[in-house]
Amino acid sequence: MAAARRMGVSLAAWALLSCGAAPQPRAPAPVPAVNLPVAPKPTTAGASEAARPAPGTRELVKELASAEQIADAERRWFSAKKVLASIRALADPRGADALAAFIQSEAGWPGDPERVHRRTQAAFALAELGDLRALPVLAARLDLDPENVYREDAPGQAELRRTDTERVAAARLIGDLAVLHPEALAAIRQGSTAQLARWLDAAPAPHGNGLRALARMQTDDPGLRQKLRAWADPTGALPRPRAFPPFEDKWVIAQSALRYLGALRDDKGWPILEKQLARKPKPLDATVDGMLSHGTALLGMTVRALAFGAANGMAEWGEARASSKLLAHLDDDKQNEQSRVEACRALGFVADAATEREIEKRMVKWAPLPGKAAEKRVQCLLVTLKVHPVASLTPLLLSRVLGPGDEPTRLPFAAALGHSALDAASEAKLVQRLSNQDEAPIASVALLLGGSVAAAKAVATGAGNVDAMAVTYAGSLEVLTEHDLSTGRLFRWVANARALAQERRGSRALDFAVATLSRHLTDQEFDAGPHTLTRTLLRARLFARAKTGSPPEREAAVDALEVARERGVLLALAEGDGPAAKRAAGAADRLAEPRP
Repeated sequence: MAAARRMGVSLAAWALLSCGAAPQPRAPAPVPAVNLPVAPKPTTAGASEAARPAPGTRELVKELASAEQIADAERRWFSAKKVLASIRALADPRGADALAAFIQSEAGWPGDPERVHRRTQAAFALAELGDLRALPVLAARLDLDPENVYREDAPGQAELRRTDTERVAAARLIGDLAVLHPEALAAIRQGSTAQLARWLDAAPAPHGNGLRALARMQTDDPGLRQKLRAWADPTGALPRPRAFPPFEDKWVIAQSALRYLGALRDDKGWPILEKQLARKPKPLDATVDGMLSHGTALLGMTVRALAFGAANGMAEWGEARASSKLLAHLDDDKQNEQSRVEACRALGFVADAATEREIEKRMVKWAPLPGKAAEKRVQCLLVTLKVHPVASLTPLLLSRVLGPGDEPTRLPFAAALGHSALDAASEAKLVQRLSNQDEAPIASVALLLGGSVAAAKAVATGAGNVDAMAVTYAGSLEVLTEHDLSTGRLFRWVANARALAQERRGSRALDFAVATLSRHLTDQEFDAGPHTLTRTLLRARLFARAKTGSPPEREAAVDALEVARERGVLLALAEGDGPAAKRAAGAADRLAEPRP
């Protein structure tokens, strides 16, 4: 088992080092909510009444208790698994007390694998509601090795026995609870630090979700802080220029550890971040072409991993003192393309007024220049501008969106432009381009991301091919971040997508933006980079806005919850009073599916 897990780490190293990173943004206040037509309730053939609605979590917990009583082992396992999947998919806050009561019983723990599985999954469901009562079970689950819990010959248990997915999920959710409950960090540390430490020590390599949990709870354990620094700065020399595989796991571990060292804001860790960002030997060409041409793949991928992790760490830390180091990384054309992009993304999280001037200076200088080197630098800074818009660069971005060039070249400019709120003059110029079949897809991206509801409606009347607009729009969205929510950008995207969905092009509904956003918001289970939102965090943030925000914010949050298909939260909101509750009830009704 240990050998297989170690092989998994090595294989993951190559996948990790060949992939990119996540993105970011800023924006205005919430936009006005937009109504969608209420869909008719589903009916069965020949029936006059709506199909019976699916049960809530309280009812599902009762079904879970009933499933436990099934005599046949295989039926019992898969019946319970089905109910637990329904509980987690619904994510109904009204059932939190029932889930908390269910997991309080320690009967069968840890000797009964079925009981361990049911209690663990129910704790996951409770934690995904942001409820701290899940913490004791999450922490206890970290102490259970799947090889010692599950059986190879029992129904449904073999896969769980061969993987460590439940402990990974437990660690991830502990990290989410720490983010959601900053007032309870001391209690979270006390209740889970020892278990996390034992799991990290026992594994062939410390899992990133375990490091994330320690960072999010701001661990104050000196020993764990020292271990994190050691993982972020492995001993030993870099690989030789023409070294052969295998790729050492310590460099993959370092990439993750560097990010969370920055998230921990450990003062002794700052010099490590600076060191690893600039670790590339000066003569080395770490670009993809350079590695292929000179046989330096292992060395190039190692310095790429270190710089990537260090940039992540600086982004997590969020201090402007990182700007000069990140800009220097961008300016070096021999750095790896992926680590440069990550440095540009981090730049958006640390930028202050002085940094904005440096960004503007480089964009103005490089944007008109021909050649691959200048193009790479400009494309990199467009990633920065999606995190941290610079108002003075709006005319430059607009000129590139409206100017000559093929669609792939212009799309990043349109996406960067749309991540900031468009002014009226820029919006009007883009609306004019909707009448051109070739220019409409790019213009529609900027308008749907950064324009007004009126501009979104104008997209429907343009001449652009709907399929082309849908593909272009889908290519403009990246991983969701805290910035998208805190700046109101997410609410603007939702309102514009819903406004477009109210329009039609002949017999065709223009719901591609809603569909794309829905996939975007539901596909957020895992942390995907600095300041990104998991679905648990997004659900809790929107639920809080819908309950305590201003009236426009409440309605905008309800609309976002509908696009995110959070029916359980909408059902909970519908039990309140006022316009937002009525809106939530309508949204929950539209998301309802007939029960089989």
